[in-house]
Amino acid sequence: MAGGVILAAALSGAISETVAQDPTFLVQELPAPAAAKSSGAPIAGVSDGARGFFFATTELAGLEPWVSDGTEDGTHQVHDVIPGARGVAFGLSVASLSGVIIEDRFVFRTGQGAIWVSDSAGRSASPVDLGEEVVVSEVGKAGRAAIVMAEGDSGPGLWSIDPFIGQAVLLRRFEFSDALEVSFPDRPAQFTELDGISYFPAEDAETGVELWSTDGTVEGTGRFADINPGEASSNPIHLGRAGDRLFFLARARWRAGLWVVEGGSLRFVAPYLVQRQPAVTAYHADGGVFLVQNNVLTGISEVFHSDGTAEGSRTLLSKRVVRFPSIAAGVAVGHTLYVPIQQTFTRSELCSVDAAIQEVRCFDLDLRRIESVTNLAAWGNRAVFTAADSKRRLRFWLVEEGGDPWPIPRVRLRSSEVNLLPVGDLLLYTGGDDDISGRELLKTDSSGLEAGTVANIALDVEADIPTTLVATRTHAYFGVSGRTPGVWRSDGTSAGTFRLVGPGRLLQNSAPYSLLDSPSAAAIGDRLVFRTWAAMRGYELWVTDGSQTGTTVLLEPSSETFSLTEHRGLVFFTNEGNRGSPKLWVSDGTAGGTAQLLERSFYATYLESIGDQVVAYSGIDYEFPRIETVDPGAGRVELLKDFYRRLPSDPIVPRWFLPLGDQVVFAAADREHGDELWISDGTAEGTRLAVDINPNLVVDESTLEVLAGAGSYPHDIVSLGDRLFFFADDGRHGLELWTSDATRDGTWLVRDIVPGPDSPLVTYDREYYPSSTESSQMVAAGSRVFFVADDWIHGREVWTSDGSEEGTFLLRDIAPGRRSSNPTSLSGIDGVLLFSACDEVGCEPWVSNGSAAGTTRLADIVPGPLSSSPTVFVSVGDRVVFGVRTERAGQVRGFPREELPSPVGATPRPTPTARPSTTCPGDCNSDGSVAISELIRGVRIALADDGAAECAALDTNGDDRIAVNELVGGVAAALRGCTAV
Repeated sequence: MAGGVILAAALSGAISETVAQDPTFLVQELPAPAAAKSSGAPIAGVSDGARGFFFATTELAGLEPWVSDGTEDGTHQVHDVIPGARGVAFGLSVASLSGVIIEDRFVFRTGQGAIWVSDSAGRSASPVDLGEEVVVSEVGKAGRAAIVMAEGDSGPGLWSIDPFIGQAVLLRRFEFSDALEVSFPDRPAQFTELDGISYFPAEDAETGVELWSTDGTVEGTGRFADINPGEASSNPIHLGRAGDRLFFLARARWRAGLWVVEGGSLRFVAPYLVQRQPAVTAYHADGGVFLVQNNVLTGISEVFHSDGTAEGSRTLLSKRVVRFPSIAAGVAVGHTLYVPIQQTFTRSELCSVDAAIQEVRCFDLDLRRIESVTNLAAWGNRAVFTAADSKRRLRFWLVEEGGDPWPIPRVRLRSSEVNLLPVGDLLLYTGGDDDISGRELLKTDSSGLEAGTVANIALDVEADIPTTLVATRTHAYFGVSGRTPGVWRSDGTSAGTFRLVGPGRLLQNSAPYSLLDSPSAAAIGDRLVFRTWAAMRGYELWVTDGSQTGTTVLLEPSSETFSLTEHRGLVFFTNEGNRGSPKLWVSDGTAGGTAQLLERSFYATYLESIGDQVVAYSGIDYEFPRIETVDPGAGRVELLKDFYRRLPSDPIVPRWFLPLGDQVVFAAADREHGDELWISDGTAEGTRLAVDINPNLVVDESTLEVLAGAGSYPHDIVSLGDRLFFFADDGRHGLELWTSDATRDGTWLVRDIVPGPDSPLVTYDREYYPSSTESSQMVAAGSRVFFVADDWIHGREVWTSDGSEEGTFLLRDIAPGRRSSNPTSLSGIDGVLLFSACDEVGCEPWVSNGSAAGTTRLADIVPGPLSSSPTVFVSVGDRVVFGVRTERAGQVRGFPREELPSPVGATPRPTPTARPSTTCPGDCNSDGSVAISELIRGVRIALADDGAAECAALDTNGDDRIAVNELVGGVAAALRGCTAV
């Protein structure tokens, strides 16, 4: 008995720690695919000589800020600003990222227009509150202050930020007359610092766009000069510092050209064209400014230089080109400009323009057969670039003022698409693709002796993860498309999870497209019919019962098979075969029972089952979408309804088919009503408009162009009992949540989540997403529907509804405030919701019983700010299975369905009563024995103290609790055998 107590105590300690951290278990770790070869860093990098701050992409965290001093220990992510794989530039160009270094702090702008500041060690970062909701367009510096230009509801403004305390001060508000074009945030402010003063172009209603300056204080902020007096603008452009002077181009009333600020004074230097043609690029160097223009109108490209005086301003290089501008992007170092000059489309040479001695030199690098000189950057007192050597080996090259270029030995590149970041004596780079590194951060010095890997930023492997799981009654199936692609099956256990290998052929080498796209897979009882694709074989149709011997090929078409749908024990699908046009086929899951059903072409987009009568499908011939039905026995097709295209180039096919009783509902568009909700009983007479939610359609009959209204655009349709839930736009409330029983009187707006014409499916920062509508991912679970929405207050979060306005609410603000948890993979199982969401610990699995208190993180599978990014959840037998991504590989994980909470409003579990005296203590599953897993379950129940219903066999006194003495009895039963007590 003493041994039993010790065992129980040991189990107690082990299981309490495990359950608290991660109640899920590993089903299978998937094989890692081949190494990734694209570059992940650095992007938008800045360096202070000792450290470089940049933005880098990882598989788990997305594009986020990083820091490196050239050592592995000194290279790490600064902060996971946007948790999960979306990153700080999600949906935007990386060009929207920018940052400055102020002493030991990195002040940076995210792609969403927010401003953040790192700590001194670069180990964390915090957002800066500017006092109102704004979008930052640019960040600069003025002494020890950061300067940002931003625009909000009150218009554009200039803020100063103390990066050491995170405090922001509004320096100036800009107001514009109706006649003037607002310059922010579309036109960058071009902050340029000189002697602690930041200069920038800005616009107001009195003087137009002119040169402004700030020292970071309210008193020190104002218009520096009205170069073009009055309301007309001088439009300063190409601001840059050259030594102790500021150069820029501007247009005055009588003088257009180059200007300079020196010693706090402004003067005109030299005339120069300031217009769209010729295009001008400015390079600021120690001795002045280089202006490069490629004039496609005159066919002349030239390099102009100025040292800040009229006498020292002259054209140093002029070259006539025939077909295209010849001078590409260059770099200025000291008094010299280095520019590539293209001789032909496949040949270029590097030229140096030395302003000090007014000399032009061009270097023959034997590039006649190599495309170009690329990636020029300043590295100390040298220029670095990529080009091939005489043996066509791609390398880094260096060149100093007055000298000839030479390649860096011992460093060979396989791709010229590299990102460079000089840090002191080291050159950090990625994207060179040396077969081993891939996305790693690499380094070299000028000699090539100190060359190698700094840090593995973006992982040397892509973690493979099942993005879609298709479940039959006994198994879940998913595809792996990495180094060894194939089709896998799982019963929720490690032993029952493996890759399928069909007899006589290599199914594991087929890309499992149907299992990444569930409409191309269909279940017949315990069997799954699915399609694959393999090189040299094309598309194939397979069937499996989950065993190796029961995995066979049904059909070997040379073209695509799609739209698989089960109806009354048969699978209907379309197959193009070798004849070039798709035909309708049917299969009973055997090769002999797989045959073409119709001779006519069959352009099916959807195949669905309507009640017990017919198979319904949506057909499209790219001109006139239509609904038809098929009589499988007679092989007869009946037209139900033609749906004309909305615009000449924009056909809308019927979609969102859902059964409703013995009928089917769907969304479709015609010229009379626009895009609305329809219903069909499988006959032409019974196919009709269900409800016209937005009855304001106006169409030009001659062009079919929609002049006003477009229908309500019903989408994300799900059924719950005898009602439908979906999003639609009635023309007044925007895309909002509606419910319907497919009748006019039974259709109503559930709740206007974002009041007015705006929509909760469009993110609140609509300046960046003016026409972006995201899916609500709506699912039904229990007596409620769950969906993702953004009320423009809490960001994108999970909402729930029972069909009433008061019963429609935000489930939980997982990422507090206007940040979004960006929920994905919403799945309803046993009346509860499972989904993936992102908070401070990354994107992990969550579960909800329909209440705020019952919405909790299921597990932190990848600890810390990194993410496991779970995919869709499915139930297989008595288990829940889902896919995740770890740092090195994809995994299939699971947990018992009995671990799911009871949904809100469900019938409570019955109060347990005392077990009969013949019951074996601890035999939770009544199989006549007590296993270790049952003892572990009992310990967990005892620690949680939430009732003994999950293992009533341990509750020998019937008090709905499991005490230590009852655990001891279970241990004794496990050691001695199951006997009555």
